[in-house]
Amino acid sequence: MSGIRMFLTALACSFVVTPFFACSAMSPSGSTDSKACSQNLDAASSKLDYAKSKGYSAKVEWAKAEALLAEAKAEQEAKHYDTCVSKVKEAQPYVDASLK
Repeated sequence: MSGIRMFLTALACSFVVTPFFACSAMSPSGSTDSKACSQNLDAASSKLDYAKSKGYSAKVEWAKAEALLAEAKAEQEAKHYDTCVSKVKEAQPYVDASLK
């Protein structure tokens, strides 16, 4: 049963349009901060890549979001997962603004 729930969570979090805040809330119990960091970072990066591919013109927001996501990636590599999640959440408004 937990395998099905984990699959459905991964499937839901893989969509670009899924807000990455929801992914950590949907994680099955026992999920670690590293998983939340990874899922949130992947979702935010995908969303930003989508905005770039569509040619949206919010280049300042792209730059700010990219910088914060790079910091989040560094925190992930340093195993500071709570800081990673925090940086990704901080990047969210810039990622959203880049889609407008």
